This record gives sequence, C-alpha cells and structure tokens, in this order.
Amino acid sequence: MNSRRIPLASFCFSADECQSARGRKGEDIMSDKKASSGDKNRRTPDNANNNNNNEKDYENESSTQERMSTWSRKSEMEKTLSASIWGQPQLRPQEKRQFLGEFRERVLIYLTVEQVEENGTYPEVAQAIKDSRAHKLVLNKKVDLEAAREYIKLARKHRLQFTMVDSPSYSEETGLVVVSSRAEDVPHIEVPSRRQRLEEKGLPVSLIEAQGQKICPRCYETLQQLAPEETAHYRRQNFWDRLFQTSCPGHH
Repeated sequence: MNSRRIPLASFCFSADECQSARGRKGEDIMSDKKASSGDKNRRTPDNANNNNNNEKDYENESSTQERMSTWSRKSEMEKTLSASIWGQPQLRPQEKRQFLGEFRERVLIYLTVEQVEENGTYPEVAQAIKDSRAHKLVLNKKVDLEAAREYIKLARKHRLQFTMVDSPSYSEETGLVVVSSRAEDVPHIEVPSRRQRLEEKGLPVSLIEAQGQKICPRCYETLQQLAPEETAHYRRQNFWDRLFQTSCPGHH
C-alpha cells in the first residue's frame, strides 16, 4: 500500500496559519534535537571525576611500559641519539629515587640521614652488613662521613662494596642502604629511630639522651638488662667519678 503524504496546507485555513504552523514545527524539531544532544553529553560530577581518575591511573600505569616498548622498537642509531639527548629510560624510578639508585627488592635495610648521624650505630644495620646476602653499602653524600665511619669500617671488614652517591634525582632523606646482588624482597627494611626503639624497651628518656657519657652503676645495669647492645655507647662511672661528679646524667 503506497503511503501518501498529506500537505501541511490542507490543515491550514489561511496562508498566515500555514506559515505559523511551519515555524512552530521547525522550533519543535530544533528543541527536540537540543534536548537529545544535551542528554547524550550530560555527565554528573561523580561520573566525570571517576572518568578523569581512571584515565590518570591508566596513564600512570601504562606510561613506563609504553616508553620501554617504544625504546625496544628503536634502531641502535635511534637509541644512541635518544639516550644522548634524554638519557636511558628508567624502570621503577620512584624506587630508585628512594633507595639511592637501588631497587626495593634488593634492599636489606636502610636508614635516614638523621639516623646515620646519630651517636653510635644501629645494631640492625650491623646485622644486615654481616648478613651473607649483603653485597654493597650505599651512602648518600649528604651524610657526615665522620658519623658514618663505623658503618664504613664494618662494611670493609666484611668485604662489602662501598659507594657514595650524589644525584638530584635521589631522595634527600635516605642516608644509607645495604643491598644484595639479587632480589630478596625483605618485608621490613625500615628501622625505628633509636629513641623510639629504646623507649619501647622501657628505658627512661634521660638515660637514652645520656649516650656517650658516664652513667652510674645502677643505670648501667638497667641498660644491660633492657638494651645490652647499647652498653658500647656508654661509660660506667668508677669510684672517683661518683665522688666528684654531682649526679648521673641518666637520672635527670
């Protein structure tokens, strides 16, 4: 059956009415199109934020892989030219920044600059240096060498490689890293500060701060009971010290 289009004029009674009808019909069509377009483009703030976050996460996760993939497809001449201008592409740069150029999976233990420069040495670091898996001791050049001397001596005694690094791309907070030559994935590589560790063992703050000084026999015995590894950093008062010294710094 053939459909037959009925002219708009057949429903109009005059030329003015027909013209008005055509105008209204055009306005209705444009209004419907705008409404439809608005529905398609409209996004709630939550959806927009989620989409933006997803896009950023995807870009962060894939950017390193894309750079490495692009690098592998280059010719040797292109690699040489690119490396001379931009440098070699880095794998897991955040890890290498924090651990002075080393991967997290190879780190046995690390200290901050502040910890390295404390009086005495950390027994956890000494133990890591003696570990058969230890291969190298890395020091930040910002660390005071005099403060790090005992760690360096210990590393040389156990025939570890020793290097000092200084790069604007490395963390300014990390002072010392003991690393293995292969992946070990040690779960806990950070060391609590000396004060925190000794307070947890029950030592009074005055005794902790008396490190390097002479302390009375009673304080020395307390130290031997609660933290025997710390006795090397204190001196015990003798009779003459007690006779002429007004008080023990561990009692303040």
